Amino acid sequence: MTTKELVQYYLCARINNPRTEENYLAISRRFSECCPQSSIQELNFTHIKKWKDFVLEQASTTTWNTYLRHMKAIFNFAQKKN
Repeated sequence: MTTKELVQYYLCARINNPRTEENYLAISRRFSECCPQSSIQELNFTHIKKWKDFVLEQASTTTWNTYLRHMKAIFNFAQKKN
């Protein structure tokens, strides 16, 4: 499963607010731009570190924490559903 597919699955199962959905999609898109991979099973610490550095070059630590919180929710959801 790709990150994009996982986000879509998460949004269908958990998110009802269109604005919240837009935020999750935007964050996952930025993640995919920085760390393109064919499946979530390929992700490792190096990918997360690269993404963090990418975000912090352009945004504040508050923004990074928001992005991280959203992605944690998605991956925790995937872990519970697996």
